[in-house]
Amino acid sequence: MHELAVAEELLATVLAEAQKVEAKRVTAVSVSVGELSGVAAESLAFYWELLVPGTAADGAELRLTSQPARAICSACGRAFRPEARSFVCPYCGSLASQLAEGEALILEAIECE
Repeated sequence: MHELAVAEELLATVLAEAQKVEAKRVTAVSVSVGELSGVAAESLAFYWELLVPGTAADGAELRLTSQPARAICSACGRAFRPEARSFVCPYCGSLASQLAEGEALILEAIECE
């Protein structure tokens, strides 16, 4: 259900940025959704469609792309994709790793007219 709040904040940001450039209408919004962000892309899209009518983003296409998780092993330095939230390095077995990508929600682009 927190996707509603995320969609509200996303729309507010998009509308504010569109207003800064004096755009009449937003035609598309591109967002990268991290695999470990905790945001369900389908729910975000659902709430987006509920919120945009009557705004400058009415009819704007919401383009969602998935950002896979990637971790870096602190012991051997190799990058790997964590499996089932396990951050054990598959190369050396170390538990010392850092998440490098995949936990963010990033507004990549706003297209306006």
